[in-house]
Amino acid sequence: MALVMSCKDDDFKVQEIRLQSFPENKPNGSEWDAISNIGTADVYFIITNNSGLNYSSSVEYERPYNVTTTWDVSDEDIFLEDLFEECVISLYDRDIFNSDDDYIGSITFILNSSTDNNKSTKTITDGGDISFGLKVD
Repeated sequence: MALVMSCKDDDFKVQEIRLQSFPENKPNGSEWDAISNIGTADVYFIITNNSGLNYSSSVEYERPYNVTTTWDVSDEDIFLEDLFEECVISLYDRDIFNSDDDYIGSITFILNSSTDNNKSTKTITDGGDISFGLKVD
């Protein structure tokens, strides 16, 4: 569910979010989903900011750590109106058999200072294992 931030002409609407990389294993070395015999993560993200944005993505099942996962969110109301506002994108591994999902990590970013690939694509990274790409209009 997305909470709509005010939509003005200078707002940036998020069209697509790509998970480009994340750690292969949990910090203790075990696989994300060892019980499935596949070991791959069932990933989803939550993106928040102080202006009221709180969006949780759908779960993408059995995603290898080295394969890009893309969410088309063009039909969602995800607007970033302040390019200097701090946002947080957190990544989780959905656990069906446990009540608690595994926290993979999060990135705090300011869209204006994100790496510019071009005007509409921003790359955000934690400087380590987690990297996202955001396509905005």
